[in-house]
Amino acid sequence: MTLQVAMKPSMDLIPVSQSANRLLKNRKSIKEIIFADKTKKILNYACNGSASAFGFFTFISANFHLLDPIQEHLDFISEKLERLGNGLSGIIGAIDLWQKKNFLPFIGYTSMVPISALISGYDNWLARGISIGLNSFVFIIDRREVVDKKGNPILNKSGKKKYLSGDFSDTGWIESIKTSCDESVKMIKELFDKPQRITTFSHAALLSSLFQMTGPIISASGLKSAGASIRNVAGITGYLALLLDKRKEGGPFGGINLKSPVVQCSLLRIGTAIFDMLKHFDFFSSRISNLTDISLALDRLAGLRFTKGIFDIKKVGT
Repeated sequence: MTLQVAMKPSMDLIPVSQSANRLLKNRKSIKEIIFADKTKKILNYACNGSASAFGFFTFISANFHLLDPIQEHLDFISEKLERLGNGLSGIIGAIDLWQKKNFLPFIGYTSMVPISALISGYDNWLARGISIGLNSFVFIIDRREVVDKKGNPILNKSGKKKYLSGDFSDTGWIESIKTSCDESVKMIKELFDKPQRITTFSHAALLSSLFQMTGPIISASGLKSAGASIRNVAGITGYLALLLDKRKEGGPFGGINLKSPVVQCSLLRIGTAIFDMLKHFDFFSSRISNLTDISLALDRLAGLRFTKGIFDIKKVGT
């Protein structure tokens, strides 16, 4: 009898234990699904792709008077979709950079969520100068050449340039902050020593990012047109530099690689900045309707490719 009494509670605990194990497995499965590359890629294409497509359609409809009776509704939906796509893009990028433990671009992508929620479509591109500037650090570091004390590239055994990595998953958050800050200071010093280094990817992208981040701050101080101009000019010059992306698995290569997501993003963001700049001039805004829509539609396509580029970043040696 004593044995039977002792066994009964343990038998009663079996269903509870099984339920707990199932719950843990389900939680692990959900986490794996959320952090899976395939999930992030699908969400990236769905969010940014749909927002971009609707933005293009809204712009065409407004200028060719395809659906005048409901154009205001299209404008409203387009603006909301573009902000939603941008916010979701921020979440997707933040998840990936959380895994890579890269602090500055993680903060940049995270900040896209409140900016998209609070800032109207008209001012969204300007306001995101800070977030895009921080986002760019993932490529500024990933495309940064390993250099000696004089700033000259260090070659590997194959005679090719060595690069840092934007993936700090093995070394951690603190190392990502330290590396980003140290390399930024080094690059600024290198630019003072040899201004011609502005033609290299990381140097040009760093300078562009710093100016893009100052644009919204100047605009918030009351000088909106000046801030918008700095944001757009810095963006255009920086994205021109990104066209010369020379980081590739296996080593550097010459020319413009149109297959690179970074290069594709750069071409689209140049268009984004140009259309955003035009809308601030009455001569253009009075003749071309919905310049904000075409600007943000290009921006969402650019965001799609930029985020794809982040997914492609690997650890050093992988």
